[in-house]
Amino acid sequence: MKRCRVAILVLAGTLAPLLTCGRALADEPAGLEAHTGLGDRVVDYCKQHKGKRVGNGSCTIFAAAALQAAGAQLRGPDDPSSGEPVRASDFNWGELFFVLERVGTEFKTKGEIKDVRPGDIIQFTNTTLTGSLDDYSTYTMSARHHTAIVADVQENGTVLKIYHQGANGRKKVSATNLRLVDLQKGRFTIFHPIANSTAKTQDHPLQKPTTSEGP
Repeated sequence: MKRCRVAILVLAGTLAPLLTCGRALADEPAGLEAHTGLGDRVVDYCKQHKGKRVGNGSCTIFAAAALQAAGAQLRGPDDPSSGEPVRASDFNWGELFFVLERVGTEFKTKGEIKDVRPGDIIQFTNTTLTGSLDDYSTYTMSARHHTAIVADVQENGTVLKIYHQGANGRKKVSATNLRLVDLQKGRFTIFHPIANSTAKTQDHPLQKPTTSEGP
């Protein structure tokens, strides 16, 4: 138990320089107010459906339903500069702005964690997390693919409160805390939702919108 807690402190020290936060309100980019309103609506949907099953109980159906209910697009713009063919099955939830990846003992980031806001969508890719719980026991979670929604940003962005569905076989919406320093391998990709416009958007085949609920 003691060794586990020490390991987490070491990870936090390694990751902290990459996740520095803090920016004056005057420096916020134009359009933040509009995004905040959109993000608030996404989070409101999550709160209203906590403890309920949305659609078939999968994580992607829940995320798509929350975006649709908030008036957001179900898929963001593709990046033509990537040089890779774009597949309809790729997870693309909006405006990509932050990536955190761990390879071996090294954390790599693209973008800035200070830009994470409530209502953003997190995509887990080949992730394994290990950390401690409030009762000092430990946990391990692995996910080849998983999708969650940011509800709140805590501890200078190193801890995110999230809503998700379909984790560990639970087909109901629940809330939990995600400690970024618990990432042992894999990648978190985080997107801002994009407001719907008159432009036609491409639906992800796994993101068919639904607001139906089950027992």
